[in-house]
Amino acid sequence: DSTCEECAGNIGDGCNKPVSIGADFKCYTYQFDDTKKNYSQIDTTCKRLANTKIVCNMPATKDITADKYSNTNGCGTCSGDIKKEETCKECTTDLCNKLDMSGVMSVHITSLLIPLQALLYLLL
Repeated sequence: DSTCEECAGNIGDGCNKPVSIGADFKCYTYQFDDTKKNYSQIDTTCKRLANTKIVCNMPATKDITADKYSNTNGCGTCSGDIKKEETCKECTTDLCNKLDMSGVMSVHITSLLIPLQALLYLLL
């Protein structure tokens, strides 16, 4: 069983003890929306063992698509090939993995304003 640890089974040395848990921390978790072509950001509570570091992960940039960033949780290290391909970044403090989304909203606003401006031009 992957959730169990082996011990020598000696009654005297007390090897069958519960694992010591560290303090919870938070990371942002990202999911890519194929329709909107951007990430949603949700803060997530992460668990860790005692004496282990805080580690959060995130897409390297807002332009990395879901096929290049496949982590399903912002807690922990970058996994597999995304770490090698440098499409994922790691950091080591609470809520440190905030993705810079600047420019995303301005593109949406601009795409709404241009047709409105054209309509006003035609009416005036």
